[in-house]
Amino acid sequence: MKKLQIKILQTKEDWQEGYPLIQQLRHHLTEDRYFELLKQMPTYQGWVIEDGALKAFIGFEECHNFYNERHIFVHDFVTNENDRSKCYGEKLMEALIKHAKENQFAYIALESGIQRFDAHRFYETKMGFNKWCYSFRKKVFS
Repeated sequence: MKKLQIKILQTKEDWQEGYPLIQQLRHHLTEDRYFELLKQMPTYQGWVIEDGALKAFIGFEECHNFYNERHIFVHDFVTNENDRSKCYGEKLMEALIKHAKENQFAYIALESGIQRFDAHRFYETKMGFNKWCYSFRKKVFS
């Protein structure tokens, strides 16, 4: 294993490089739509972990609300299909937790699809997250 490096995505080229990882999680997302949506999300941040190549991606926002107070909300988190169970996701999440502690965020929150049992086990067992609510949505416009 080479030296792991956390990289903050800043330039269009950085985001371009991160697209194949996010596409593994968001299968429906074309590259054009990815960049369209990215322009509409001015507070969205992306980090990747590298080990000679991109291994994992995390996309999040720093938010405020009444129930989570000042918190980080993780919208997207994926490890490359060929690199799962090799601690890349864990290292990237640990870096985000460290960032949250250093910057005095009350929580890190995220949602995970109900069918993603391996991800749930990772969040609860490896990372110490607690299930605390259900999340609902209703499609109102196509």
